[in-house]
Amino acid sequence: MAEKKSSGKKSEKKTVKNNKSQKVSTVKKVAIAFSLSLVIILAIAAGTYAYIGKVYFKDKFYPGTFINEYDVSEATVDDAYALMDADIQAYKLTITKNGELVDVLAAKDIGFDTTSILANVQKLSDDKNILAWGKYYISPQKVNLSFDKVVKYDENKYNESVNGLNVMTLQPTVVNQNAKVIYSEGQYVIQPEVWGDQINTDIVKTAIKDCVDNMKTTLELKDIDCYYHPEILKDNRTLVDGAAKANNYLNRTISVKVISSSYTLGKETLRSWINVDDMGNMTANEEAIRKYAQTIFNQYTTLAGYGIERKFKTSYGDTVTVSGGDYGRLVNRDDLREEIKNVVLSDDRTLIDVPFSRGAMGSLTNDIGTTYAEIDLTNQRMWMYSNGQVVVKSDIVTGRPTDGHATPQGTYKLKYKQQNATLKGPGYSTKVSWWMPFNADIGMHDAVWQSAFGGTRYKDGYGSHGCVNLPLGKAAEIYKYAVVGMPVICYYHSPA
Repeated sequence: MAEKKSSGKKSEKKTVKNNKSQKVSTVKKVAIAFSLSLVIILAIAAGTYAYIGKVYFKDKFYPGTFINEYDVSEATVDDAYALMDADIQAYKLTITKNGELVDVLAAKDIGFDTTSILANVQKLSDDKNILAWGKYYISPQKVNLSFDKVVKYDENKYNESVNGLNVMTLQPTVVNQNAKVIYSEGQYVIQPEVWGDQINTDIVKTAIKDCVDNMKTTLELKDIDCYYHPEILKDNRTLVDGAAKANNYLNRTISVKVISSSYTLGKETLRSWINVDDMGNMTANEEAIRKYAQTIFNQYTTLAGYGIERKFKTSYGDTVTVSGGDYGRLVNRDDLREEIKNVVLSDDRTLIDVPFSRGAMGSLTNDIGTTYAEIDLTNQRMWMYSNGQVVVKSDIVTGRPTDGHATPQGTYKLKYKQQNATLKGPGYSTKVSWWMPFNADIGMHDAVWQSAFGGTRYKDGYGSHGCVNLPLGKAAEIYKYAVVGMPVICYYHSPA
């Protein structure tokens, strides 16, 4: 009996074990089946997801997609292109100056060609990840795509249109002016530059091209610094230094010395002697200096050979006009001009010393002086003055006018004096004791062969070859007082 019981328990255990094995097998089968089903479902879902990406979004852009800032969400390639093309064909560039309309440049004026955009849009569509469309629905986001050179245009039509714009010939309301040195209220100052609005068309063309290339719609001229600038500004070193140098010259006290007399020049005279250009470069005004030198020449030249007629007060107390002769002062105009220029162009010279080619014995106001010989050719008389006093008075015999030997009038310089000279000429040789020439071979001398002097003897056949004949004693006295270089004045006078 015991053995039977033992056998029943073993059979029961086998049966339970078999049942458990069957259950595990069933679970595994279910799990496998479920897994296979899940894989199949996922495969179908993945296929479906991929299919949607490849088919639905083949030529469409994902939600949130922008191309060059154009919203192309779920738009087809053709729709995206049409959107861009329509916007480009409606493009206008408005050009203003200080807010005032100057020009409008429209797409039709430029000849836009947008065919390249379609290819670029298509490429962006082709390059998108077809498996990424889902995230744009699950987590919306903005994605900006772009490509370079949005548009092309007809270069010839563009250039023709741009060159024909009003802005290219716009006249300035204010013209540029460089800063420059000017004379104002007694001094040289720098006049500041003027900033004008004359347009630099090269800069404008560059700005217009940038606007068109980047589809900008407005261009304000004042914002692009398209105006020509003054080239020379008020702080230019050359201007500053030039004005300072010119003012230094004007502020100098410059004097003119004429022999022993001098005077100070006024500022306007000094200014007339210089030219100061816009840059402050100072040069001598040759014409003004020439005129001033001529004025000095006219004022202080007394030499008769330069057309000057001398007013001479005679021993009779009246005044006669005497022309001709070689006595008198002669201002050297050429040297004076150089002297003035040297003073003008130096930094510190303050004196102009008037140069003379020939001098005289007298003063500036009376160059005859106080020592001279006075000869009245009409009344045949002469006077010798020494230091303002008559020291010799004598009747004379002058040149014979009937045969062309008349003694010429004029103011002459005594060339020299000589004792015991021999006077020679055509057909004669005469010894004299006192010889004082003043006009070539014409001079004063003693004439012992004359039996009388004065009156009309010079016309009555007793006249000389041009010399002034004197009594021997009178000639000796005149010789005593005569000074080489002194004036000898020969004049015609009414009968006395």
